[in-house]
Amino acid sequence: MNGGSMTWRYIEYITLFWFTPLALYSLREHLGYILIPFLIAIAIGCLVVLMQKGVLQAQWQKAKNINYSHLYSIATVFVIIATLFLVVIAVTLPEKLLDLPQSDTNTWLLILLLYPFISVFPQEIIFRSYFFHRYRKVFTGNNSRCFFSSLSFSLAHLLYANWIAVILSFCGSLLFSYRYVKTDNIALVIVEHSLWGMFIFTSGLGSFFIVSTWL
Repeated sequence: MNGGSMTWRYIEYITLFWFTPLALYSLREHLGYILIPFLIAIAIGCLVVLMQKGVLQAQWQKAKNINYSHLYSIATVFVIIATLFLVVIAVTLPEKLLDLPQSDTNTWLLILLLYPFISVFPQEIIFRSYFFHRYRKVFTGNNSRCFFSSLSFSLAHLLYANWIAVILSFCGSLLFSYRYVKTDNIALVIVEHSLWGMFIFTSGLGSFFIVSTWL
């Protein structure tokens, strides 16, 4: 990649992963049902690029060959950290513990059903498959890619206007990014991301990942 191409790649990164989240933050009160279609549209654009480069086809082949030891690792990490989170929520935010499944079971079940497809899949295409391929020469080294992917992911959650969403998103994205680097299997990352997203909306932290004016 020559200097000019590298410059444009930097500009693309800043536009897509910095300016766009800031614009969404400024418009957050008016997004409502537009956010998910917008996310899916961005993911489709990323998919087109990945397909043109043959990346998507290669990742699909890898997704069909899952090393089950990675599933054990995902489950182990989840059980340990989720248990700690539940204890912290019970102590510091007892009124929120399991609030959604208890107060609105139908909405909770709908989220569990749709979340992996309309939220996790598009996000992982954008922040893992596309990011790690498109900017592999912009951010050299896996640690750099994991950090900036996670920083970008957390910025995308600025629109929820609270630091809990931003911090949890950054930490979660670090986990997903390193899982992606270690396994080179986007399907496993989608499974892990889905698991944590479902936990967020079940445990009582889901209220930090929604804008009240959308309700």
